[in-house]
Amino acid sequence: MADFVGREYIGAKEVVDGNTYTQCTFKETTLIFRGGPIPIFTMCEWNNCTWGWEDAAGRTFEFLRVMRNTMGENGRILVDDVARQVRTPFPPGTV
Repeated sequence: MADFVGREYIGAKEVVDGNTYTQCTFKETTLIFRGGPIPIFTMCEWNNCTWGWEDAAGRTFEFLRVMRNTMGENGRILVDDVARQVRTPFPPGTV
């Protein structure tokens, strides 16, 4: 876990688990989350970046994909509910 301030990432592959990024710029960067401690991004800029999901995070996505595509309507409802929860904002003062 590291703190990065004012760094510029261009065309990089950056594993973000547990890191703190403040006023960093990400351009054409692949940000990798592996399911470890949640990274913190404060006042960062993003330009044409992508996310990659590896290890535990990747397995979680694969599990959701399997549930949605093999459990029929109940699987679709379950995964769609997870997506709804992700889109729901945090209550003020909790983040």
